[in-house]
Amino acid sequence: MKKFFYIVMILLAATVTVSAQVVNANGEVKIEGFTAKINQGSLVMNWKSGQPETSNWQVQGSEDGKLYITIGFVFGQDPSKKDNQFSFKQPVAKIRPGLKYYRVLLMESEDRAVASNGIRLEK
Repeated sequence: MKKFFYIVMILLAATVTVSAQVVNANGEVKIEGFTAKINQGSLVMNWKSGQPETSNWQVQGSEDGKLYITIGFVFGQDPSKKDNQFSFKQPVAKIRPGLKYYRVLLMESEDRAVASNGIRLEK
């Protein structure tokens, strides 16, 4: 019953979209136009990057905006879009309860990563 309540609340919740970007020390934008929203019962994230379309991304969630866990992966750009645009979509029912903040993490190498700003969403 509790899961049903959460699903109903998610479906009734208004869609929220927030934008964020990360700039490295050289002033170069690595992640542009990062948006996250709840739309028709799914978490939908979109962003653009100057990185190659073969980039590896981790999609992460957090309860407090400080400690993030990986909830999904994106291996390459959205095939329906151009210019290094990336997207992630996951039904909210499949996402661990309690997560309120979301971000993407570009894995540049085994020991180097660049994260977007976290976006807070109320499910």
